[in-house]
Amino acid sequence: MDVANIWQDSLNTVNGWFSAESSGEVLTLASVSLLALVSVVVGAFIANHSIRKLARESIDRQHQQEIENQQAAVDGYLHALHVESKVVFETFQTKIGKALETLEQDEAFLKSYPQGSEYFCVYNRNTQMLGEVSNDALRLQIVKANSLFKAFLDTLRYHDQLVAHFNALDLLAEQSQKPIDEGAAKRQLSVVREHTKALKLEHSIMSSQMYQMIAMLRSHRHKKVDE
Repeated sequence: MDVANIWQDSLNTVNGWFSAESSGEVLTLASVSLLALVSVVVGAFIANHSIRKLARESIDRQHQQEIENQQAAVDGYLHALHVESKVVFETFQTKIGKALETLEQDEAFLKSYPQGSEYFCVYNRNTQMLGEVSNDALRLQIVKANSLFKAFLDTLRYHDQLVAHFNALDLLAEQSQKPIDEGAAKRQLSVVREHTKALKLEHSIMSSQMYQMIAMLRSHRHKKVDE
């Protein structure tokens, strides 16, 4: 309700109070009428201000609650991502990482690791949450580490194909006892050996980024607990 409407409604109200009085009485009560009119206007302003204030406070509380709910969702996502990353990477390191790290120089990595399981459930199914992470460094690290991990798994799959090809040629050479088959197996072994170098380098870079991401997620979690 605007000022003009408040004034007009107040004036009509006061006029109604004195409509039944004689002209002399109205003149006598002029000061009372003016005081009543001012009182009604002031009361209307106060009431209108209070209503608007309550409405603003309600909107502010609702907005604050939405912010808190969204932050709780982001914190839950980061917590779940921390748990998933820690478990998956530790399992990966136990099965594959240590085997790569303990290879001798120029030694070919001849083990195969089928990858039928889903490593990135939380990350893949909640990518929309990344945009809600306010910490720019943490958000960048999450994307970097997971991208490198996925790229390494692709490289490992290709390496498994090279190893499988070598195993087939080596078996053929053993069965045929032919120099040509033995030569083909040796050439493929050299391919596997060279690719092992690239695999170890990629694993080293990926591992450092994964460890850093896990540490940052752990730090974020502890900070939230302390708040």
